[in-house]
Amino acid sequence: MLNTIFQRITITVFFIIIFTPCIWMIFGHKTDISYTEKRTLATLPSLPDNLSQVKSFFSDIDRYLDDHFGFREWMVYRYQRELKKRFPDAKRMTKVLKGRDNWYFFTGNNSLEDFTGRNLRSDEDLSKWIQAYRAKKRWLEKQEIAYLLIVPPSKMTVYGDFVGKPWVNQKGMTRLSQLKNSLTASDSSTFLDLSPALVGKGNDDTLFFKSDTHWTPYGAYLAYLAVAEKIEPLFTGSHFKRDFTFSKPVTRTCKKKENKCGDLTRMLLDYDSFDESYRDVEQIFECGKTSPVDFKFSNLNYNNEEHSFSTSCPQKELKAVIFRDSFFRPLLPYISANFKEVIYLWKSFDQQNIEELLGIFKPDIVIEEIGERTL
Repeated sequence: MLNTIFQRITITVFFIIIFTPCIWMIFGHKTDISYTEKRTLATLPSLPDNLSQVKSFFSDIDRYLDDHFGFREWMVYRYQRELKKRFPDAKRMTKVLKGRDNWYFFTGNNSLEDFTGRNLRSDEDLSKWIQAYRAKKRWLEKQEIAYLLIVPPSKMTVYGDFVGKPWVNQKGMTRLSQLKNSLTASDSSTFLDLSPALVGKGNDDTLFFKSDTHWTPYGAYLAYLAVAEKIEPLFTGSHFKRDFTFSKPVTRTCKKKENKCGDLTRMLLDYDSFDESYRDVEQIFECGKTSPVDFKFSNLNYNNEEHSFSTSCPQKELKAVIFRDSFFRPLLPYISANFKEVIYLWKSFDQQNIEELLGIFKPDIVIEEIGERTL
């Protein structure tokens, strides 16, 4: 009798363990962002419209189920926390490096290898990259559309002195430097490295957040000034607004588990509390209103509102399409205030999207933003 009861309890507990994550996945709290893994989670795909979309539909379903499996966030957090507690050397496995004076740096995308000159492209890869870059430029020129590729620097590039030993003593040639050295004068006319606009300019203002991979509003403003200087000569009579005002320094305290600071501290999980200061852009604009993208692109994710939207400023004249990533967020108020209409797409350059647009919307310029760490 006792044996039967024990078996039934064991079976019941087994099924509870098996099905609880599934039940939680269906009825639990929904989120689009993983703070532990520092990334956007997969979204539930729409039903396929034709047979050619069936394969990608099931692949998207697999990614969605993987990302939203019940208690995934908690389990990943506990795994990383216990790994660090029990195996101190495991910190080397994280994607965050703690530098001097509570400066944190992202080491994913081979960023540390790039900083130390160990991630250079082969001659063949470099040639292919430049050929693809020139092909985009030529195609847009045939459509009478200007093109500009901008590269925001990594925080290691701007604040390399805070990376700490032994890395700071091993600094070498980066992929960005290698690429710039290979470009001709014609290539450079549509290529803008934003490093010179920031390196050595942060004596009075913090240009990157200590706790985040991204730049501060003032750091983005300095980058914007360089972008404006590059674009204005392309269009006779154009003048970009420069008189933006900023607040007095704002100080915030980064504490564990509060998620009030940057993405790097959320990734690191365990750190001592510290303060960081920055200045925010203060001026409120009469234009630059955000609205959904009305154009139906064939290969764009519409489930996340931030991935595609447009802004309008009727008193301006120029139109733009901007391919970008998260680095462009702080640039939005500056850029949007200077264009009649901007379509922002969170993705790499896609000629198909431009071709789909041309019948109803012709931009004066296409801006592609690629962060140094993904270059």
